[in-house]
Amino acid sequence: MRGSVENYGLVLRDCATVIAAQPRASKAYYRAGLALLALERVDEALDVCAHASEGAADDPGFNTLRARAEKKREELRRKEEERKERTRHVEEEKRKMDGAFAVRFSLSLL
Repeated sequence: MRGSVENYGLVLRDCATVIAAQPRASKAYYRAGLALLALERVDEALDVCAHASEGAADDPGFNTLRARAEKKREELRRKEEERKERTRHVEEEKRKMDGAFAVRFSLSLL
């Protein structure tokens, strides 16, 4: 996995170099968006789509990339909500068990 992350980092660096030299280089924006999406940096991928040159903004490739990024953002949001709900449930169960042990312990002292 680490090698992949490093490769995406190189892609992003190369794309930034191209964009700095040629601000209308839609292929560099597109590839940067793909790399960012692969790294689950969804908001940045959407930002790249928004900042692509005007001619590329309606490009089917960018539309697909934008749709994939929005879907991924929703998926990550849903997973985070599920994680929070699981954590809340575990904490609630722990409080119940602590309460039951406290009652049990106090009754055994009587």
